[in-house]
Formats: sequence, C-alpha cells, structure tokens
Amino acid sequence: MYNDSLISRHVLGYDEIFKRIRDLTKQSHSSYPPYNLKKDGDKFYIELAVAGLSKEDLQIEIDEGVLSIKHTAKKSDQDYIYCGIAQRSFEQKFTLAEYIEVVNAELKNGLLILELEKNIPEDKRPKTVKIK
Repeated sequence: MYNDSLISRHVLGYDEIFKRIRDLTKQSHSSYPPYNLKKDGDKFYIELAVAGLSKEDLQIEIDEGVLSIKHTAKKSDQDYIYCGIAQRSFEQKFTLAEYIEVVNAELKNGLLILELEKNIPEDKRPKTVKIK
C-alpha cells in the first residue's frame, strides 16, 4: 500500500490504482509486434501487426483491468533459407481505465484490430440536481 500521509489522509479507496501504477513501472514493454494506438472520442483502437498469424494463433484476455494479447510460437518444420517474417512468441499488455471495454476484435490484412469503448454506466454519469 502507498503510505504517504498526505495522500492516505485525503484519498480513500484508490489502493487499486496505486497498485496498478506500481505494476506498470515494473513491466518491461516490448515493441514486438509493432502496434498503433488511436483514439476517436470515447473509442480507442489498438492495431497490432501480426503478419502470418491466424485468429487461432492469438489469445486475447482481460483480467483485473489488464488487456493481454498473446501468441505462443510453434516450432516450424520448414527449412528456411531466410526467415524475415518474425513468428516469435509475444505478449503485449495494456492497462485499461475503469469502464473501458473491448467491443470488437478483428484480424484483417495482417493487422489485429481491437476496438475499445468507454461505457460509463448510467448511474455513474453526471446528474443535474434541480433546486426546489
């Protein structure tokens, strides 16, 4: 737990956020496979370059607010003269903010495209209070 007296006296219930920040600083971030992150309003897009992989080769999982995209390479029986298309194992992780959901995943032209959207529940949205 984060034990700064100023923060612990004024910020309650955010232990999980501090834990996530600590975990993020410990993660090593790989640039393989290359990826793009895009934002359009309340939508986010993650595009991973996964040339040569099929949807069966990829595992996508969300656990405790962390989106994980994983591929475990299989030993090839091919005898390559030159192998320039990487087929190595990888795992990319993205920490998601509260209310961010994956709404679509598509494999198209060698790109894995994940569409995420911020869906704030109605009871959590700002409300106007009428004065009587």
